[in-house]
Amino acid sequence: MLQFQYNRQWLAWGAGLACALAAGGAMAGPDAAGGVVVRPESAGVAAMEEGSFIDPQLKMLWGEHLRRGGNLVVPADAARGFVGPRVVDGMVRIEALSLGDDAALADELRRLGAKDVRQQGNLVLGRMPVAGLGALQSLRTARFVRRAPEPFGSVGAVTSQGDAVQGSERARRTFGVDGSGVVVGVTSTGYDTQGGAATDVARGDLPGRGNPNGRLQPVRVLKDRDGRDSDEGRAMAQIIHDVAPGASLAVYIPESVQDHADGLRALAKAGANVISDDMFWTNDPWFQESPIGVAQRELLASGNVLSISAATNFADWSAEGRFQPLPARGLTMGGAAAGRWRMHDWGGGHTTFPVTLHRGGRLRIVMQWDEPFASFTRSRSGSASDLDLFVFADDHSGNISYVSATRNVGGDPFEFVFAFLNPDAADAAFTIHIGVGMPEGIGRLPGRFKLIAQPNDMALVDWPRDAAFHSATAVGHNASEGAIIACAVRHSQMNTPRGPLAEPFSSTGGFARTRDADGVVLSRPLDTHKPDLCAPDGVDNSVFGVDTDGNGWPNFFGTSAASPHLAGIAALMLQASGMKMRADEVGRALRETARDMADPGDPLSAPGYDVRSGQGFVDTERAVKRAMALRDRP
Repeated sequence: MLQFQYNRQWLAWGAGLACALAAGGAMAGPDAAGGVVVRPESAGVAAMEEGSFIDPQLKMLWGEHLRRGGNLVVPADAARGFVGPRVVDGMVRIEALSLGDDAALADELRRLGAKDVRQQGNLVLGRMPVAGLGALQSLRTARFVRRAPEPFGSVGAVTSQGDAVQGSERARRTFGVDGSGVVVGVTSTGYDTQGGAATDVARGDLPGRGNPNGRLQPVRVLKDRDGRDSDEGRAMAQIIHDVAPGASLAVYIPESVQDHADGLRALAKAGANVISDDMFWTNDPWFQESPIGVAQRELLASGNVLSISAATNFADWSAEGRFQPLPARGLTMGGAAAGRWRMHDWGGGHTTFPVTLHRGGRLRIVMQWDEPFASFTRSRSGSASDLDLFVFADDHSGNISYVSATRNVGGDPFEFVFAFLNPDAADAAFTIHIGVGMPEGIGRLPGRFKLIAQPNDMALVDWPRDAAFHSATAVGHNASEGAIIACAVRHSQMNTPRGPLAEPFSSTGGFARTRDADGVVLSRPLDTHKPDLCAPDGVDNSVFGVDTDGNGWPNFFGTSAASPHLAGIAALMLQASGMKMRADEVGRALRETARDMADPGDPLSAPGYDVRSGQGFVDTERAVKRAMALRDRP
């Protein structure tokens, strides 16, 4: 796999950066080997042609292909910069929206050399040879073609320590339950792409033939990811098997937002009673109801399936507001004039804010705004506004280092960038200045917009401290009213003087959605009051992580670990009830029996719900006891 690195001294106009954090970004290792420095002749002004339907990032790849004579595999020479899309075996994943004839667009893409072309919802997906990207300009049936956004999980003889601290080990003994008769599904970034599942079965960490504990029902893998990934789904399955060893497991690894929604339905069709999810998508709508959230809500109501999603790991690193335009003149890129723009005024005439990365730091910034997603509305109505996400070298010269600049009018209202500073860089820090702008004469002024910062490690990135840059980060399907949303408590931090405390990175709730699934404005904004409750993280697994407790096994941090802990408990509850509990009753019981937690940001907070810890920390024994009381219900 090849990932592109853009040195900040070069201009690189792109459409956002699709690179999963779990894959290691541009850090040391196989993903960084062969990185390419993009130069003005391969990116530059050509990527910003007015009205172009082709993602500037794809144009950049094509230009680099031409500049290097087709040889993109060269030694990396950038210690800091911006990360581009994945290229695997000379192919880049794409998705496209047609002008109305989806079949004709699919046929055109096939004729141009695209592989694995198929339709998912409104979009046509496939893999395109980098050598053939230049031919996309000949498409006659496409509204847009872009690189496919990559998902990432909520990470921050092995047995999860969470099994003990959340009380599920004791609940199994007390109530004689192990999850038997229940099917738990998993959606994540990968399951067995690294090839370790068979070893996990033999060691007893997963069920299947050869399991030494007699748990012989194999994990049913409905779909896994092509290519090597972090296999977070397997780590999640290990946790579920620890908590509910009698439960059957099924896995679906989606490749897009629509496929994620379809995957939930596929798991339900395969018999799943509970589904644990840890995924975040940059193009999963925030202001509009997510297609994944729609599937979760529908399965809860009519399919009797409980979805449990990770809240994500972005703390409260977010800024949102209404676009306040200031004319911007004299912006330059690579020494050339960059045109006429209006930049957002963050206050006092400041059109940028600084963010500093220290060695080893990686940061993705995602932006969305209050407009419909053409990719997900039945009418295919898209954004009427065009916002772009800028990175400047400083706060005064107007010299652009990078910009995420898709033409959004008629398309989808999102942009994102991904910056990095390698651990072995000569510089100890890399400061970038972030701005939001819109080109003059294109689209109407947007309403509200929102940025969310997603660091690999909060200790390696300096985010502004001003209150204006701290707000809700649980968004999209990770704040769905149709799911239980899991926050995280480190398993070793249960017994502080103030009781369990949420992980500092656990995402906060409080965001209000403004549109329905078709992009129609709601009569009033909807705050779904997420997260719901917390469960352990920082637990052992055999798949990935860093061994922070020195016991020889890597530790699994993040709300990605909290979600499967809750899913395992839900399986115990369903068995305890004799399968009499409805999915919504399981969710309600988990919330109502939770142990209240202090809000670390507000020492005087009243008991009950708060935006960081929801209703509190899961109490397995109380939850299973409530479920047991329903066993004799008709």
